[in-house]
Amino acid sequence: MMQRVGNNGVVSPDFRIENAYPVSLKYWEGERTLEFSTEMTTLSHGVHVFDYPKVREWLPPFAHETLSAAHKRLVLVRVTAALRVLGLNAIWIATSPSHERDDWAEIMLDVEALLGEKATAP
Repeated sequence: MMQRVGNNGVVSPDFRIENAYPVSLKYWEGERTLEFSTEMTTLSHGVHVFDYPKVREWLPPFAHETLSAAHKRLVLVRVTAALRVLGLNAIWIATSPSHERDDWAEIMLDVEALLGEKATAP
């Protein structure tokens, strides 16, 4: 179960996020941290979240641990759901064509399941 903490945070038993307006979002699993670049949009409470290639590794001191594709997908689901808890819509931006995803419909179904509600595709 996810719980909003203040205006910018969400915690759950497995992870937490902090949306550091207006330029970044941090995601934690225990002591491991990922950082995403973000920017607010004027479209329906949206936030652009940039999927840079560097977001495939944890920040130091765990930088040597690369995320598997399945784990990265789990992070995308969790971050998208957590932003919804904050009343924001995640708009994921791939920074190169090679990082475009074709599984957003499935990701949004997982977001729905995590939140226990009907979600809409980005």
